[in-house]
Amino acid sequence: MDGRHLVSATRTPRSVAARLLELAETAPDRNALICIHDQADAEPVAMAQFAKDVLELAGKLGDITLAENASFVLCHPARVDRETATLVLAALCAEVTLVLHSPELPTDILDGALAEGRIGPSIGEAVADLRGYECSLGSIALWRDQPYERRPTHFLLTSGSTGAPKLTPSWNYADYDPRGIPDVLFRSTGWSETATHLLTLPVYHIAPCGVLVQSILDGRTLLLGGELDPAKTLEVIERYEVDWLLLTPDEMGRLLPLAQDRQESLRSVRTLLHTALPCPPDLKRAWIDLLGPDRVCETYGGTEGIGMTFLRGREWIERPRSVGRGLLTQIRIVGDDGTERAAGELGTVYMRRLGAGSNSTAGRPWLHRTADGFVSLGDAGFVDEGGYLYLHDRVAHRIDTAEGPAWLGRTAAVLREHPALADAECVDGGFDGGITALIVSHGEDADERQLHRQLAEFCAARLSSPQRPRRYLRVPAIPRTVLGKADRVAITRLAASQAPSATIPDGFVKNTT
Repeated sequence: MDGRHLVSATRTPRSVAARLLELAETAPDRNALICIHDQADAEPVAMAQFAKDVLELAGKLGDITLAENASFVLCHPARVDRETATLVLAALCAEVTLVLHSPELPTDILDGALAEGRIGPSIGEAVADLRGYECSLGSIALWRDQPYERRPTHFLLTSGSTGAPKLTPSWNYADYDPRGIPDVLFRSTGWSETATHLLTLPVYHIAPCGVLVQSILDGRTLLLGGELDPAKTLEVIERYEVDWLLLTPDEMGRLLPLAQDRQESLRSVRTLLHTALPCPPDLKRAWIDLLGPDRVCETYGGTEGIGMTFLRGREWIERPRSVGRGLLTQIRIVGDDGTERAAGELGTVYMRRLGAGSNSTAGRPWLHRTADGFVSLGDAGFVDEGGYLYLHDRVAHRIDTAEGPAWLGRTAAVLREHPALADAECVDGGFDGGITALIVSHGEDADERQLHRQLAEFCAARLSSPQRPRRYLRVPAIPRTVLGKADRVAITRLAASQAPSATIPDGFVKNTT
């Protein structure tokens, strides 16, 4: 049976295990997963085999016993592969709480995050309790004090760009409810019209985790393609006729040149949903030109699940740089004085989810809340008269200079538009030092002084005086996370380790703003 037309026999919620058995009985030979390995090989996994693997592992997880029946979580270094997919579904079936984290996360950072959530530290590999299972699942950690009324189904350990990963609990997917899978976001993208999904992003973030679980439970074929280069990504999309994919702007930028040369490889794509960070306007336009305005979608939100926006390419054409309107979400812009800002006025972005799950921000003490339930991720922006949200920068990126306030992210975004630069980020150079820019140029042999003059003139035409860089550091690469977000800790460390390559003297560029 075509996975596109799988229909649940009942519309009432039931266990994840029951749903997997239903899928295995209805379409046993349909590929639940296709795992892409080593840039070349592909491993198809039929639904019947996948359900068998999941339920066998769920049984082993359910048999884990610790001294005095201590309550535990299983910390898993999540990858975009069959092992992680099997474990995530098995843990949901066995009601074992998972902590999904980056495979590169140091143990001390993991243990510190666990401690913040009243867990841990990790006490050893789980394979000791799972004899006969062929791979390491991660490590076990004990609850110190379970603070939640209901056991979280899983934790996502993210926000690593700040240098302090946060343990975010989730109660999603405790059972299979066909009324909520696909969820409102994925349903809005045209998910119901697609059959083959591609996932390349790490599942310790909310959107990729949702794609993993919902694709499987909704009877789609999910291609797992971690660490694919652009050429292989296009090959996979064309070969398997992928019609739905989730990307970040960073991935879109690396994929674009080849995609423009091989547009036929994208003919099957019905939906490209991008997330994680704002998309540069030129990159967004290029992808709309490639796929059409109704096939490029965007969402803004966070792993904390406080709310989200949604935007189609056709709307973006009318409102460039917007990230959309609230999707089952109310948006409020709040000024420094705590009052709500009018349309077009800059302030801190607060959101409040509506409907089911609207109270799901428990266990997130770092979030800023209002008395009536609006929550902020720490972004600054404004809404227009139509309710469309525009992001300005992170509130934490606002600095005070001798000339006035400046925004590090805004300046970096302007620098990245210069054709001579491959990348750029900015740091605080101190109250009297203004902004220091870290730049990556396309040509290593470019004359630095001439390049800095060009950049100064470029910024002077686009930015007020406080927001222009006073110093430039030429670096080989900007430290970024796997999602393309700036690693602020590593960037600050990099800036501190180098002497400025150039300082723009006062009055060097005439003020043209």
